Amino acid sequence: MNTFICSKCGKEKPVPNNGGTGYASDEEGNKTCYDCCAIIDGEELANMPIGGKTIQYWNGKHITNWPGTLKIEPSYLRIGKHNIAGTRTSIWFEYAGNKFYACQMGGFNQIARIRRIKK
Repeated sequence: MNTFICSKCGKEKPVPNNGGTGYASDEEGNKTCYDCCAIIDGEELANMPIGGKTIQYWNGKHITNWPGTLKIEPSYLRIGKHNIAGTRTSIWFEYAGNKFYACQMGGFNQIARIRRIKK
């Protein structure tokens, strides 16, 4: 079985055989396990200034990161119409004591554009 060493936690992790790599890579080739990806993405949200922006994903139930290891439940959700994408999902949620607004458009992707808002 192939393994890799996570650049964040330093643990040796297996590379799954059923699809996916089990890690994310940065531009220097460092490999980070999916569990540590959740920590990194959570830290980004926790330390984001008001008005700061990022992109995560909306899976229909949670705001999540790319591997799906970070899951945040919405506080409020509104689905409306959009003239080009068809639908627009507005999502409000809290994380680490901060409030966020996310917008996801259309039914053919999960990309959620996130912005930190005032309390």
